[in-house]
Amino acid sequence: MTKHSHIIGGSTADRLLHCPGSFSLIQRLPQQIEVPSEYAEFGSHCHAVMDCIAQAFTDGLPSERTMAAYTAELVGDHIYDRVLTVATLADAILPAIETLYELMDI
Repeated sequence: MTKHSHIIGGSTADRLLHCPGSFSLIQRLPQQIEVPSEYAEFGSHCHAVMDCIAQAFTDGLPSERTMAAYTAELVGDHIYDRVLTVATLADAILPAIETLYELMDI
């Protein structure tokens, strides 16, 4: 996975775009070793799972049921830095898939 920008990210973009002075202040901070949080690593894992799912359906999205069934087959696979668990599937991946299909219906 590629490194995140040390200049701008999703959580800082609004501030940096609307307050250019904050960029110069950030530049004066001492260099820090980047140690991602467990939350960031979990998010990267979930993004990698979704990437696996998207690559499986490059010809178009199947029904929500077919996608959920395919995704369930990934449980136990090592993706990014950890094994996909039933809990992660239920708590993060399937809700994201459900939301995708809800948005597509709109």
